[in-house]
Amino acid sequence: MAEMGRDPSEEMEEQVRSVIENTINPELLKHNGWIELVQVTGDTVCVRFRGACSGCLSVYETLDAIVKPKLMETVKGIRDVMVSDEVSEELIEFSRSLFTHQK
Repeated sequence: MAEMGRDPSEEMEEQVRSVIENTINPELLKHNGWIELVQVTGDTVCVRFRGACSGCLSVYETLDAIVKPKLMETVKGIRDVMVSDEVSEELIEFSRSLFTHQK
């Protein structure tokens, strides 16, 4: 039950962050990756893959096998989890390094 005067969406976001930090990321860190919460909109969570996960070809398999089930089982009201389609900072930095080292 939500605390009096507390926004239920804030409580849901707090729960999502806790599951990410305490359950999902320890698993992904075994492969030098992690996720971060982008936003919670209604019943949908949007995450961004970071570290080794940011360029991995198995992002959607990881999303379906680990991230979605953990969040949907643990946080009441979550109906979908999506990956942010923004370009990661790691990829931008990698691209910059390629351009600065070209002749």
